Amino acid sequence: MTPCLFCIKFSQISQSPVNWRELCRISWKGSVACLGCAWERCVSKLIGKGVTIWSLHEPARNSVLNMKIAVFGLWHLGCVYAASLATLGNNVIAIDEDIDRITTLRAGKLPIAEPGLPEMMKSVVDRHQIKFTSDLHEASECELVWITIDTPVNERDIADVNSVLRSIENLARHVSDGSSVVISSQLPIGTSALVSEIFSRVNPAATINLAYSPENLRLGSALKSFMEPDRVVVGSDSPKAIEDVTIALATLGKPILGMSTASAEVTKHALNTFLALSVAFANEIARVSESTGANAFDVAKALKTDQRIGAQAYVAPGGPIAGGTLARDVRYLEEISKANSVSVPLINSIMQSHDEQHQWPIKKIQGQLGSTNSKILIVGVAYKAGTSTLRRSFGLEVATKLEALGYGIAIYDGLAEALTPETQHMERYKSLLEALQNVDAAVICGPEVSAKEIPTLLSTIKSKIVIIDAIGLLGNDVAIVFSDKYFTPGKGTSK
Repeated sequence: MTPCLFCIKFSQISQSPVNWRELCRISWKGSVACLGCAWERCVSKLIGKGVTIWSLHEPARNSVLNMKIAVFGLWHLGCVYAASLATLGNNVIAIDEDIDRITTLRAGKLPIAEPGLPEMMKSVVDRHQIKFTSDLHEASECELVWITIDTPVNERDIADVNSVLRSIENLARHVSDGSSVVISSQLPIGTSALVSEIFSRVNPAATINLAYSPENLRLGSALKSFMEPDRVVVGSDSPKAIEDVTIALATLGKPILGMSTASAEVTKHALNTFLALSVAFANEIARVSESTGANAFDVAKALKTDQRIGAQAYVAPGGPIAGGTLARDVRYLEEISKANSVSVPLINSIMQSHDEQHQWPIKKIQGQLGSTNSKILIVGVAYKAGTSTLRRSFGLEVATKLEALGYGIAIYDGLAEALTPETQHMERYKSLLEALQNVDAAVICGPEVSAKEIPTLLSTIKSKIVIIDAIGLLGNDVAIVFSDKYFTPGKGTSK
């Protein structure tokens, strides 16, 4: 038997002898072994069969690969990928068409808050492992090009795919023959085929190895999501593309799950839609619990301790999905199923269920205060804790609806960026205690860290105010100070 190409190439890159039997093990049909043939032949047999490719040899995790990678698109997704790939030992050219964004990044400022990212980015900049540029032609120097444009969504969670495709077309002219191109932007199934057509049309002299690898980042914990994945899904019909991704991520020491491009595209939609479905289910159980005197938090504990469901399941009551991330993939599946005349009544009902949960805090405020002369504090308008983005903000949506009903509105969020033009007239407090002293009710709409201090802060306030915990942030751990003034999905009052 001879080592597969990955083992040979890694040995060349690390410039040290490698025990290839330990370095590369391919699991196929239940067996674990190096197949003893060229990497291309291995991968060509295994693509589309749900293969898991492991690169687990411990010395590999500590080696510097020095692969040259272009990361195209530098908002949240791209900045996390660029910094993380450089941290893994690769040399990264970080590219964005927005010259102002590049100028900002060169000055050491990120376009969005993400815990740990400023420190990681500074580290790779100091080691000269990353370069920021708006010159798309610099992608021609790279053997691997990673497309990480964050796909924008509108107020109805419909993605603007065309804007991403236009940027990809601009990039395609500069990618060199033989390069691998990996798409991680949030795009619908079939887009990879469109991207392939774009490259063939605008850069016919270049043969491109195309792959799709769905991103699985979570705002607020994105670095952990990238550096500690359960597995990395890579869909491609090109062995070279999967080889290049495997080498780029080798130091993660995590399994690469290879499959067809279409299967990888559907995986992204299926994962986010399943999570959206789980949240909708949990909140429907919460509404049933409220109406019957049950405690949905206790129900969630019972569900999570059932092995068929599991401790990490999304079954706790809380707010509706927000930010557009999960909803975008639900909408993708709705559109795809409709275009292909496939009946999906369950998927089609998910957003309707979330729309109902969006109304929950509005109904609670109306039921408790009635009078529109009251002043309401919205606590937490950023999408996730530790982040600043207001993209599809649940808190701002609640604020806008309550204001339209005649209530006075104030905002508190310690990290969120400047308010939108439609809401920037709303009063914004810098002190949570001061805000609580000047309102009749507070609605917790986002995971603002300091919101957990509310029970302690309220003990210093003489008058009791209504607390609507729309996302279940405090859950069962509620101080007695709330008495019958505290409401959260699935529980009602604290009594």
